[in-house]
Amino acid sequence: MMKKLMFTFIVVLLTLPVNAARTFTDSDLEIYMQDSTVESTERYRPERRKKETVRELNDNKQAKNKKESWCRKGEKYRDKVNSAQRDLDKAENRINQYRKALAVRKSDLRSAMRALKRSRERLEAVKEEYRNFEDRAYRQNIPRDWYECYYDGYDEYREY
Repeated sequence: MMKKLMFTFIVVLLTLPVNAARTFTDSDLEIYMQDSTVESTERYRPERRKKETVRELNDNKQAKNKKESWCRKGEKYRDKVNSAQRDLDKAENRINQYRKALAVRKSDLRSAMRALKRSRERLEAVKEEYRNFEDRAYRQNIPRDWYECYYDGYDEYREY
């Protein structure tokens, strides 16, 4: 008996439509018609969002200014590194020229060696400044692209 009851119950469940279409009565249609007869002044009007768009424009402008300021700061440090690297290259070239020359005063060679040492120290100091700058940007959650000038609106390519 129990088996017949379970079988009948399963058959009834399987024969019922899963997604039966919803039917509307005349009373439902009357309610919908009443809602559409509301005067036009009382209908839904979307709110104006002019203040938000102005605020968004200001935020975008501030973000752009922030990007540009970090780009300028990054350029300043990169220019310092590049300048120190050029000075080091000049000092190395000067020493190489002195070594190739047959007659060079020892004082000239010593001064070139001191200049080479100073330029190496300067390069290391400037690189340390740049690393500190990168660390400061990282702590403030500034993307690397900003201080390396790889963002929209600034297409200059930097190798450093």
